[in-house]
Parts: sequence; structure tokens; C-alpha cells
Amino acid sequence: MKCGTGLKKVGDYGFHVWNECKSVELNEGLQSLGFKAMASEYGISEVTIPSTCSELGDSLFLKNPMKKIIDRALVPQTLRTMITGDPYTNPVTEYYETCEIVVPEGSVQAYRNAEWWKLYKNITGYSGVKDIITDENAEIVEIYTIDGRKVPALTNGVNICRMSNGKTKKVFHQE
Repeated sequence: MKCGTGLKKVGDYGFHVWNECKSVELNEGLQSLGFKAMASEYGISEVTIPSTCSELGDSLFLKNPMKKIIDRALVPQTLRTMITGDPYTNPVTEYYETCEIVVPEGSVQAYRNAEWWKLYKNITGYSGVKDIITDENAEIVEIYTIDGRKVPALTNGVNICRMSNGKTKKVFHQE
């Protein structure tokens, strides 16, 4: 399933026990996923989380047979508890061993160091920025260096900018 534009939030239990879908690509512009928003014993094994999603609810993928999480966020979301596994019937460590976490190439180390994310043994990076925009009406709302650090202003070289329209843009700056 690929979500279209306009979805801003998936509330608590939003896709709970949706057995028909194995893969979900959430749309850019989505800002948050609630408690157990995608929990299911039978369902989703792969999900793509957009760069605009800054909140991941507790037990987000509880009981799902997660094989791959593609998280496009440059900065790892703060997690309060696990997001995969089933603490009631299986040791959650098997999910940390088998689920691949794919993040922006410059953010791999940040995910490997972040609380809860660091439990996953297979964190890899992808290169490139998805959805480069040309909309001149959009304004920069957040700026990141190529290695994923948030900065207050453009730096010399390539900057990754989150725009007011929810898209991501590469900006080359030279003083």
C-alpha cells in the first residue's frame, strides 16, 4: 500500500490488525504515528516512514513480522519503548537481530547511537534524497548537514532542507 498525499497523522491503532497488507509506504507530510498504529500478528513486514514523521508511537509495529523499516528521517525519532516485537510471547531480541533498518546514509551512526534504535543489529544507509523539489514558494523550516546534524543556518557545501510543504530539498550553499 502506498499512501497518497494529505495524511498527516495515523492515530492510536490506526492500521491495527490489517491483514491484507504486507508493505506500506507512508507519504511525505505525515507527522506522527500513534500507539500501536500498525500492530498486527499477521500483517506488515516492510514499511517506509517519511522524513517528515517525527513521532513514532510506543509498540508501533507490535507483533508484526517486521523484516525491513526504511526510515527517511535524518534525525532518529525519540523512542520511549520498543517499536517491534511481542513482549508477551516472544523474546523481542529476535526482531533486533532480523529486522533491517535502512536510513539516510549520513544518519547511520546517529541511529546506531540512539536509544532503542541502537538495539537493532542491521542498520544500513541509502544515498540520495527522495523528492527533491523545485517549488519556489516553499520555505526552509529545518536545515541539516549532510551527516544529519541539525543546524540553525545554511553551511558551506550541501545542506539537506526540510521545506514548509513537507518535501526535502538539497541546497548547495557557498559564501
